[in-house]
Amino acid sequence: MSYHFYIYYQVPVETADELRGQVSTMQSMLTRETGIVGRLLTKVEAPMLWMEVYENVRNRDEFESILQRLIAETGVVKLCSHDKRKTEIFIDSQKLDIAIQ
Repeated sequence: MSYHFYIYYQVPVETADELRGQVSTMQSMLTRETGIVGRLLTKVEAPMLWMEVYENVRNRDEFESILQRLIAETGVVKLCSHDKRKTEIFIDSQKLDIAIQ
């Protein structure tokens, strides 16, 4: 089963440049450790709302552990508004064992 991580957060204008660099560093480290290549998106109507996307994660627990460690090491969360990042995790709907109505 593959997991898809969508992590979004508000970015204060005054920390945007620094945060962009830290996210890039963190994602490079994450790719080296997990093989997962992340993307950083910004919302069209709200450019200070950012989203990191990590797709096709095979080992959810291991990935989350590595991601949390790297977020702490790089200080990414400290530059987000209110030190908050919201994570949503999805799987492909065809993989569900229950019927979707």
